[in-house]
Amino acid sequence: MSGLIRSGARLVVGRVGLSGLRMGAALIVARLAGAEQFGAYALMLSLTGLAEWLVDFGQTDIGVRDAARRPRRRAAVLDALARAKRVQGPAVAVALPLLLLAAGQDRDVVLAGCAGSVAVLATAWLQPARATLRLAMRMDRDIGAELAGVGVMLPLLALACLYRSPLPLLVASFAVARLVQAALTIHWAGPIAMQTSTRLTPARLVGQALPLGCAGLLVLLYDALAPLLLA
Repeated sequence: MSGLIRSGARLVVGRVGLSGLRMGAALIVARLAGAEQFGAYALMLSLTGLAEWLVDFGQTDIGVRDAARRPRRRAAVLDALARAKRVQGPAVAVALPLLLLAAGQDRDVVLAGCAGSVAVLATAWLQPARATLRLAMRMDRDIGAELAGVGVMLPLLALACLYRSPLPLLVASFAVARLVQAALTIHWAGPIAMQTSTRLTPARLVGQALPLGCAGLLVLLYDALAPLLLA
C-alpha cells in the first residue's frame, strides 16, 4: 500500500510539473513569436495530440489493466500492444500531413504536420515500454521521461522563437521532446520479453479499448475545438 501511495504521489507531482512546463512553453511562443505564430502552433499541437490519441486509443490503459489482472498473460498483452502500435503508428503518422495537404493548407502547415508525424511515431514506439513501467508500478519513471522530454524542448523552443523560425521548427521541438521521452521510457523499461500468442490478438485488444478510446477522443475534440474554430 505504501508503494502505491508513493507512486500515486509522484504521478500527481509529475503531472502538476508537466502542466507548469507546458504553460511555460505556451508563454514562450506567445511572447517571443507573436499571436499569429502562437495560434498556428496551438492548432498544430491540437492536431498532433489528436493523432497521438488515435495511435493509442486507450489500448495501453486497457492492456495494463488486463495484464495486472492476469499476470500470466503479460507477455501476450505486451505482444498484442506492440503489434497494434506497429500498424497504428505509421498509418496515423502518414495520414496527418496528407490530410493537411488535402485540406489545402499552406506549405509551412504541411511541413509542421510532417514534424508532428515524428512525434506520433515516437508516441506509438513508447507505448509497450510505458505499459511495462506501469505494470512494475514505476509510474515515476513514466512521468519522469515525459518531464525530461519537455525539459529538452523548452530551450529549443525558446531559441526557435528568438530567431523567428518557421512553424515546422516550432513543432519539431515538440517532436524532439517525444523522441527523448520514448528513448528514456524504453531504456528504463528494459528489454521486453515478447512471445507470439494467439490468445490475445491486436484486434481483440483494440476492441476492448474502443469505449475508452472513443471517450478520450471526444474529450480531445472538445479541447481542440477553440483552436480549430479560430483557424
